[in-house]
Amino acid sequence: MLSLLRALPLFLILLLLLSSETAARVGTSTSASTSSSQQQDVVQVETNGGSDTESDSESESGSLRELAGGYGYGNGYRPWKPHKYKYNPPKHYGHYYMKSPIDPSEHYHNYEPVAKPTDPYPVDTEPTAHPEPTAHPTAHPTAIQTNRPTAAPYSLFPGIPISGSPKPTSTPTSTSTSPPPPTVDPTANPTPLPTIGQAEAPPTSAPFPPSVEIVLDENENEDEDEVVKDENEILKPTNDTIKFLPPSEIQLRIAQFALDGGAEFEDPTSYQSAALKRVEAQVGADDMTDVKLMQYYSLYCIYESTNSRSNDFIVQSRVFGDDISSIQENNIIPGWKITSGWLENDFDPCIGEWYGVTCTNEQIVTLDLFDNGLTGNFAPEVVFLAGDGFFSTGAGSLVSLDIFNNELMSNNGDNSWMEDLGSQLGYLYIQNTVFSGKLPSKFPDGLVELDIANSLITGDLQGAAFENLSSLRFLLMDGVQFNSSIPSEISKLPNLEYLFATDSMITGDLSYMENMPVIFEHWVDRNPGLGGEIPTFLGSLTTLQSFSIAECGFTGTIPESLGNLGLMQQMWLYGNQLSGEIPASLGNLNFMRIFEVEGNDLSDSMPQSICDNLVTGMLEVLGGDCDKLDCPCCTCCSADECRDQN
Repeated sequence: MLSLLRALPLFLILLLLLSSETAARVGTSTSASTSSSQQQDVVQVETNGGSDTESDSESESGSLRELAGGYGYGNGYRPWKPHKYKYNPPKHYGHYYMKSPIDPSEHYHNYEPVAKPTDPYPVDTEPTAHPEPTAHPTAHPTAIQTNRPTAAPYSLFPGIPISGSPKPTSTPTSTSTSPPPPTVDPTANPTPLPTIGQAEAPPTSAPFPPSVEIVLDENENEDEDEVVKDENEILKPTNDTIKFLPPSEIQLRIAQFALDGGAEFEDPTSYQSAALKRVEAQVGADDMTDVKLMQYYSLYCIYESTNSRSNDFIVQSRVFGDDISSIQENNIIPGWKITSGWLENDFDPCIGEWYGVTCTNEQIVTLDLFDNGLTGNFAPEVVFLAGDGFFSTGAGSLVSLDIFNNELMSNNGDNSWMEDLGSQLGYLYIQNTVFSGKLPSKFPDGLVELDIANSLITGDLQGAAFENLSSLRFLLMDGVQFNSSIPSEISKLPNLEYLFATDSMITGDLSYMENMPVIFEHWVDRNPGLGGEIPTFLGSLTTLQSFSIAECGFTGTIPESLGNLGLMQQMWLYGNQLSGEIPASLGNLNFMRIFEVEGNDLSDSMPQSICDNLVTGMLEVLGGDCDKLDCPCCTCCSADECRDQN
């Protein structure tokens, strides 16, 4: 027994040495030691403000990475992006099919959006219809802007001027969310915003008249005495007289920041008027700072504009029946699924548990209303939560806006408010909504992930909207009818790793890929206008690990240079007009799990070097035209058959 105890330390030392040697081998080679059965469908990653903790040295060493995608901010799981279309739907919903029992990210579901009619806000030229990395934005929230110019007061009473406060020289004529800056005296000192937490004294004088009586019918009661006199006009009371009460102090304070300068409150049925009432009903509202009032007002505008509200899409699609007039009146349109905190009058958004709202230092930084049953038209007043810019109020420093999968929510055909969400915004998700109209003229510079897929956005893919997005790593544009080529502004983005533009009416060729230094996953399936020959320079994009150009218009041969993509895991070339022989160099791709070339005019046979990877490599799915191509090792002979294996 004593001899055994003496030998135990030596045995433990040998065991540790063997373990370290095995770990070293695994770290230096990811080929034979890695199998598809060992790869997790969902990989837990550490996040710090949405940042991927994967080191640069590991990435540069060439180790394989999970084929993920976006949706990184505030998300502890990075899903393994599976092999391709799981079910063959009209869109790419199969990208996010999850096989793991682990609860995945909220975004990775199989989507079944309702049928979408013609865009109610078409652009000038309507296109012809055809039969994921996680990082915090590099720009961090900055100090609260305190010198925002205040809008000139706007009279709530038509025809009654405000002494010393002229009406703005121009007011919005449409639903645009970015009105021109109000006229401000350059010699006057701007009114600074108070610091959060400090009480603010109410205005010393209200630039609004006292209660007045306005005549609706001048032919009645002409003999009545005059009750209101003015230098310019005489108002006479009638049986139909409407009395206007003076606005509250809260209304006056909010009006100086409101997008229409307070004119939106003239309509008592507007969502802005409803939001104002909600703010006024808050406990202690009179003692709140302007910053806190605008925080409440912005959130309530979002709620009141999207809770049980109709829009053009709902009317045209008749989702809730043919009796359009009774839809809103009878509360047929369902409301939000979760409203925790939004209906209370004594909950601070940054202290109480408001669903989908996250704050840092009493500023709203995330707004996550994913799949929450929003309808109506999303309120542009969200710009008041921007960390900087003209509309910033100090109420927020918005980093993430997630309104993904609210399938009946629109935007009134206007995306211009996206330009004013602030440079801190890193994550913007509007997939599976009925947002329409053109892209904004410019997306915020700090974007890391952008998802506009499966919306009604139309028009050319304007490159100016993507200028200076140096932090953008994930771009998802599937199912958006652009009818244009990929602009150079996108191809030159220095950190773009994931580009998805399936079924988006993309035209041109793949020349734009030459300027993509770190592209990792690139899918542009089902774009018949995209074609030409597969360029040989693709072999130099050594970061590329997932590549799909299926069902497009590509011709010519498969370049020999593709055999240089040593980390390639998935390649779909099926459904084109490719010809010639399949290069034997593709057998060098030892990490390839899926290779499909069916539906082409390829000749000869499948190279033995590729077939050998079914045994010695990681190849699982090998698709080819078995009736044209000598391929006894092919696991499937058509796109449908291969899809069942993916």
